[in-house]
Amino acid sequence: MATVASTGTPFDGPNVTRYFQRHLNRVGLPHLRFHDLRHSAISFLAAAGVPLEVAQRIAGHSDARLTANVYRHILPEEHDRAAEAMERRFGKGQ
Repeated sequence: MATVASTGTPFDGPNVTRYFQRHLNRVGLPHLRFHDLRHSAISFLAAAGVPLEVAQRIAGHSDARLTANVYRHILPEEHDRAAEAMERRFGKGQ
């Protein structure tokens, strides 16, 4: 279901993005498209261990491959956990 403006019409995407960017600038955050929040949400859900199929449904995607291949990004802390796991398995003293 699309979010609607107070007039009952769908929000205009470019206007939402401009409004969002204006507020990001005001608080000193980097440029980001409003749509990028969808990518962040999927990535955070996956990093928290939420199954991909659940994230797919939340995003409204018909195929989990789209969710995995386009929207799911590996977070820095996930890289760190992977490196720590490799160190525990193959590190010095093993």
